[in-house]
Amino acid sequence: MIRAVSLPPRAFPAPSDATLPAVLPSASPPAPPPPSGDAVQATIAERFAGAYEAQLGHLTRVHSEEQRALQADIGALRSSAYMAQRGAAENRARAEAARQALGASAMNATAMRQALELVRAELASEANALAASRANVQRQEMELADLQARAQAEASELTARCADAHRRRREQEERASRLAQALQAARREHLAEAEAARGHEQRARAALAEREQTLWRLRSHEESATHSLKEAVARLEADFASERADFKERGRRTQAQVEEFERLLEQRRWPPGSVFRPTARVFG
Repeated sequence: MIRAVSLPPRAFPAPSDATLPAVLPSASPPAPPPPSGDAVQATIAERFAGAYEAQLGHLTRVHSEEQRALQADIGALRSSAYMAQRGAAENRARAEAARQALGASAMNATAMRQALELVRAELASEANALAASRANVQRQEMELADLQARAQAEASELTARCADAHRRRREQEERASRLAQALQAARREHLAEAEAARGHEQRARAALAEREQTLWRLRSHEESATHSLKEAVARLEADFASERADFKERGRRTQAQVEEFERLLEQRRWPPGSVFRPTARVFG
């Protein structure tokens, strides 16, 4: 009699086994700020995209291995079912031969009934084994379909995460570029203000030199001319002091604008909660 082949069930991984640990940023102390913030943002985004692609590749390999194992189990079960069917056919042939032998040798009724009962029992056992094999094959096919659906869903989710990470990276690069352009414009304006201040200072020095020369020339003049000259010099000094105060006020406003642009740029490059957050720099 051919016995039913029982195969050990495969240990399918639970949904939690296929889930990879989330990629966490390094807990080491933050390094000094690099010369370029755009390169740091690109490196971080590429690392997150690489982690998502590695998870997707791992799930694909696990799915391929499980599918090959399930196909091997299904092939073994089908082979067992074929052997069971073949055994049933052989038993039927033996039963037919037994009937012919019983008819030819005129066996008594008791022996024939015993032989028939034995053949029927074997046929019933083979039928049960065949039914169990078919049920096992169906169960394995259902588990394979469920595993394929889960793997496809997880692959779709990882693909969506990768696309979202690429999109956020492009947005951050665009914002950083706009802030860098604004900072460059503010610096150019500050340099222009400084150049204008140097021009005012040169004119003031020239005016002071002219004052000294005028005083030297007018020392021999009358008291009224000296008094008029002193009034003119006082007006020049008042104008110079007013211009210096105005220049200092413009320089202070320009410095405040530059610091505000730098602060906005650092906030865009390093959002709140980021581990790598350099200290703010102040332009002198």
